[in-house]
Amino acid sequence: MKPKRLLSMLVAAAMVAGSMPATVFAGRLDYEPEETEVTEITEPEEKEASKPSVKETKPDVKESEPEVKETEPEAPKETEKTAEQPDETIPETEAPAETEKPEDEQSKETEAPEETEKPAEEAPEETDKPAAEAPKESEKPVEETHKVPAKNAAISNVAISQNGIISWDAVADTNDYLITINGYEVWLNSSYGTSYDLNKEIDYDIKVGLMTKPGNNTYKIKVSAFKLINSTDEVVIAESDELTYIYKTSARLIKVTSMSGIKWSGKNLVWNKVKGAVKYNVDVSYIGNFDTANNSYAIGTVIDDQITNRTIYKSSNDKYSFYLSAYDGDDVLLAEWSGYITYKTSAVPYALPALTNVSVSKEGILTWDAYPSAAGGYSARIIGANDYIWAYSDDPKTLLIDLEKNIFEAVGNGFEELSSYKIELYAYDDNGDQIAESVSAYKYKEVNTLSVKGKTVKAKKSKAKKKNQSFKVKKVLTIKKAVGKVTYAKVSGNAKIVINKTTGKLTVMKKIKKGTYKVRITVKAAGNSVYAPSAKTVIVKVKVR
Repeated sequence: MKPKRLLSMLVAAAMVAGSMPATVFAGRLDYEPEETEVTEITEPEEKEASKPSVKETKPDVKESEPEVKETEPEAPKETEKTAEQPDETIPETEAPAETEKPEDEQSKETEAPEETEKPAEEAPEETDKPAAEAPKESEKPVEETHKVPAKNAAISNVAISQNGIISWDAVADTNDYLITINGYEVWLNSSYGTSYDLNKEIDYDIKVGLMTKPGNNTYKIKVSAFKLINSTDEVVIAESDELTYIYKTSARLIKVTSMSGIKWSGKNLVWNKVKGAVKYNVDVSYIGNFDTANNSYAIGTVIDDQITNRTIYKSSNDKYSFYLSAYDGDDVLLAEWSGYITYKTSAVPYALPALTNVSVSKEGILTWDAYPSAAGGYSARIIGANDYIWAYSDDPKTLLIDLEKNIFEAVGNGFEELSSYKIELYAYDDNGDQIAESVSAYKYKEVNTLSVKGKTVKAKKSKAKKKNQSFKVKKVLTIKKAVGKVTYAKVSGNAKIVINKTTGKLTVMKKIKKGTYKVRITVKAAGNSVYAPSAKTVIVKVKVR
């Protein structure tokens, strides 16, 4: 068969198959390619543009069609890609290669390698699409930073004894263990060991309301080991299978009650016993807290000793803040009480040498002479009606403390504002021990001139049966020379007698019984920049006739 005849057959076959655009041989055949063959390609140009050359793609008809559309703006250059397709579609014959040589059109095709190199060079630009997917690649190193094993190791030899002690083998590089009991978490530092009392934990949690007793007495138990990966985060590195533990407990939710019968017996503070309590705790502010198995404690002796040894300071009003509590064998709180308890002590601190030339100016500047070996500096205790504050001399060479400034700031934070304060000045050695002292007074403001006197109020019994009876403050109290805003507060008295906090109006509620009632009322004048606040408590008599 002649080469030209063979070429015509090959071209015809390629046209039928649709694998070769007819425009390649438009110079030799009377064939006009239909435009529909190009417009039917609807795939995006960017997808096909990612292919650097036809040779790199598979001989797929669908893939070759987007290439025609890609080069549509440069129709003459489309021959560059189609010239190579006969090599792929007819690998068994070399005839097309021989017939293509004499054609003038092939001179243009010889430029195809150069033109195809441009798409190859532009291929990296096509990485715009992978670039859009870059976040997916960046997620991988984020996950790897946690270094969480795909599957946690198993904790070996996890067992629960008959008396409820769970134990396990230690896990290397563990910072904390987590024991989960029916969803409730118990964290243990690795230094605690590798065993734990489940019965005691369950009893405690049920008593304080952290856990509900299951109806079938069955608990799901699991142990996990955690490793610290930075200053705050931990990851699980090993864990056990979930174990089933059956434990029937008599524990129940406990309602905390109030302790009673609190009083002094000499230097012993005593109280009524609490049912089920095996331990009591006595906590005193600034003094300490102490445990006892009995319903009494010699806290008075402790206060005396600490005052004598200068560990604490004697209260200015002989009142000390107490918190008492009672606990069962599982350290569950059963009862409690808090409040101030008066304790008058005769104890005095051991004597110290006196500081010299101690004085306070009108502006509130405390000064003194330097004391030998006072390497630890100086401080002043400013004593209020119920509390005290400290003022310091940071530099031992300065030898002065601004009392007015310290008191002003403390009053803003709730410290009692008085007209004068007792000042205790101390010198310290380099160990922080007191080695010298001085006591003086400081007048902070003028005394408020408030004067209050209670009156007798008469209410009618006949009216009291049907309605309330009110009396203006002028009929209840005599108030003179008050400096600052005046307020009122009922301290004690019958519940059916009420005092208005702002106006001082006294109201006798209906259905009050016949009789004479005593009502204690505190009147307070707020003072101003010159005068200190003042409070006076008086008794008002209310007669219902």
